[in-house]
Amino acid sequence: MTRHTLCIIAFLYIGLSPLMSYAQKGMKKTELSTDFFLVDINPNGARMFEVKYQSGCIAYNKKTKEFLLYGDANGTDIIYLEKINNVPLRFYPDKFTSCYFKENKVYLSSQMTGKATIVTGIFNWKDEHLIWEKEETFDLSVMQVLRAQALIKNGKVLEALATYDSVQYAESYFDAQKVGIELLLASRKVIEENGSKRKYKESADLVDKILAFKGMKWYAELKGEAELKTALGKNLHGLTYIDLQLYVETYTSNLVEAKLYDKAIDKANAHWKYFTNSADLLLNTANAWYAKKDKTKASELYERYASQMKQLKKEKDIPYYVPQRIIKE
Repeated sequence: MTRHTLCIIAFLYIGLSPLMSYAQKGMKKTELSTDFFLVDINPNGARMFEVKYQSGCIAYNKKTKEFLLYGDANGTDIIYLEKINNVPLRFYPDKFTSCYFKENKVYLSSQMTGKATIVTGIFNWKDEHLIWEKEETFDLSVMQVLRAQALIKNGKVLEALATYDSVQYAESYFDAQKVGIELLLASRKVIEENGSKRKYKESADLVDKILAFKGMKWYAELKGEAELKTALGKNLHGLTYIDLQLYVETYTSNLVEAKLYDKAIDKANAHWKYFTNSADLLLNTANAWYAKKDKTKASELYERYASQMKQLKKEKDIPYYVPQRIIKE
């Protein structure tokens, strides 16, 4: 080997040695630039490295979207090892969920912004290098919506409502108004079955939950009958004005049957502004007052009820007890 060659080798060694030492230079985890999001790989009791490192870390560059591998020396000090090439993973550092090692693979997961979707990057661990494999997604909210839809079809309305209520970022997964109306329409059969078993309170409780559901908020925000008729049009997701009126009338009737008289009066009065021609709301209110032994108030409402029934040309449908309970002057 000539003297000239030895000089070149010496020059290269001297020139590269700072870079080599820099690559192996340790640093504290807290010293990493704020451009990076550092994740510890949970080894689950396994040994990822033969020597030197107790485990590994993945650093995500929030600006360049690159992934880097670091060796974890002691839980505090890390050493840069390599850039992980060709990683198209969608990673959301603000919604990081987990990173662990299992059966020679590393799984790095985060949750999509504004959704319940968990995105997991899977890396192969080979010869102490991370090699990109694939991305997988799992969305619990999608599964919950599908389950809720199946529950409605099977007539399990209360369970369906609870399932819809548990969906994260619900606005991204279903039309709340449409679902609210679907629940309401599906509950009619349950209420009918409850009536045959005299389970009036159960029916009233179910209606309370449905009307309190976020998908029925639009109804509570309406100011009166005209707005309701405009909102429903001829048919809103299968619901008509007459359907809703009958639903509310049955609800208040069930409250009376359940002996919840004060609540029956309160709810009938609250819904009256939407159904000003409803004779049954008047009847249910009158029955509640009568049960409370306020015969004067009940008499006034029975008179209004009878008058309304005449206007609707339904005199023959007036219960026999109504005229008996009207106080004659």
